[in-house]
Amino acid sequence: MKDFRKILVERKNGLDIRMFEGIKIGDYILSIQASDFHYCEPRKTLNDLNLYKAWEIGIFNSNNEWVNISKFKYRRVFSGWLYYEYFINKYDGMVAGRIETVVVQSLLDFIDNNIKEN
Repeated sequence: MKDFRKILVERKNGLDIRMFEGIKIGDYILSIQASDFHYCEPRKTLNDLNLYKAWEIGIFNSNNEWVNISKFKYRRVFSGWLYYEYFINKYDGMVAGRIETVVVQSLLDFIDNNIKEN
């Protein structure tokens, strides 16, 4: 999959918080966020997305419900991902904060190449 930073689209939300639209991959939607209000590095709202070293990530199913990849139903699907344990250690069941760019890209590639929602 192409570099996720090139396909992020800012969503207008009526608030003073920058939010990006979710990226649909197969049967999943990934929320990839970075701003003053997200768990990212640096924790600033930057125009150049290439300056972010880490991002806040949420995973949703096709019904727009949170996907907790540490739960059995999803663990057996995502556990083959190289960074699974690393991600789980930063994951609260809804979002994972300060996930490095290479790990985010790896997640998109893993889903794109390997899995569909079960």
